Amino acid sequence: MKKWLSKIFGILLVLYCVGVIIDISKHKNIYQWDFLSCYYSTKAYEAGLNPYDANTVSEISGKKSFAYDYPPITLYFFKIFTKLDYNSAFDAYLILKCVLLAGLILLWRNVFLNKQTDFIFYLLCLLAFDTTIYIDLRAGNPCTIEQFMIWLALFFYLKRKYTFFCIAAIAAAIFKIQPIFFLFLLLFIEDKNKYKYLIGSFCAFGAIFLATYLFEPNLFSNFITVAVGTTEENGIFNPSTFSFAQDLLQTLSKITGIVILNKAYLILYLIIVTPVLLASRLAYISIKNLKIKDEEKWKWIIFLMCFVYALICPRFKNYSYIIIIVPAYFVIKRASCIKPNTLLSIFTTMFIVYLTFPIFVSIPGSKTVAYFFWNYYPLTAAYCLWGLFLCEISSHHKAIQTPAS
Repeated sequence: MKKWLSKIFGILLVLYCVGVIIDISKHKNIYQWDFLSCYYSTKAYEAGLNPYDANTVSEISGKKSFAYDYPPITLYFFKIFTKLDYNSAFDAYLILKCVLLAGLILLWRNVFLNKQTDFIFYLLCLLAFDTTIYIDLRAGNPCTIEQFMIWLALFFYLKRKYTFFCIAAIAAAIFKIQPIFFLFLLLFIEDKNKYKYLIGSFCAFGAIFLATYLFEPNLFSNFITVAVGTTEENGIFNPSTFSFAQDLLQTLSKITGIVILNKAYLILYLIIVTPVLLASRLAYISIKNLKIKDEEKWKWIIFLMCFVYALICPRFKNYSYIIIIVPAYFVIKRASCIKPNTLLSIFTTMFIVYLTFPIFVSIPGSKTVAYFFWNYYPLTAAYCLWGLFLCEISSHHKAIQTPAS
């Protein structure tokens, strides 16, 4: 019965994706707004103008465009698309993302989940973290490209091909820099050259940006200015821990009139992420002591790293939660420290509350609470799943320490 459900959900997922792709392709004036910005920012660059000036890009596109906020080197990637007219480039980019997404799901299923997936996995791909995959397709963000490279890097890491891991990790970080975090996985391997890999990779990554600065200093300066400004975005579009800390203290500052609270968000962020890092470090030690196959241990470590990455990144947009779909599925399927029905009830309740947000807003005194739950629902779910994962690791660790009676 479960196999039939899995096949049915798989077919429905494919049909849904086809419908989404057709809908996006037919509404080029509505969807893939991030690609619109990337395409015309590159056009501006080719014309000798500032691609990081939203007003300039808007004039060229004839539509309101966001400021380009990726490193200058990524403009060369989008030059591939500017050789086509916008409509053709739109479709080509969408097709590329869909091909990479299909490859990503196959990589998840065949390598990281040992081909052991069911309808819950496909349901998570469809709905998890406020439909994170759909949001990415709709926005036309390079996130799918980034995610494919991250998981390709993790595949090489799992297979102990560390040179390829480093290359793929650097490639993944070209757009948004933060994925360079995954290079720290090298610290956990038992290889005498691990520090050479780590330092060499950071030097190579730094050399890319140094070259950009040396050859086009004004362009690099404009990028830094725009990149710094992106940390100010918060709420439902950027439900990160850093954003939550900033949003929470700004709200408390308005309520209490204590202005200093508005400036202390970095301290609150550190107060939150420090225990995350410490608890995850202890969890890593426990994983190393588990009596499971080595490859399975490395998968557990990789999934733990994905959770940590999602929880500590200062900027983590709603489509970035794709990174923890597989760890979430892994945790849900293996959870033994909580009954499946209880777990299902918790997440169902959270989802119902999320969907009925407008009703809660109308209740006196609940507007602020409802606002934070609505805007940071993916983050809340991520923390719950991370906690569940730590609980699962602890349960397995205690099991091997308790002698059989």
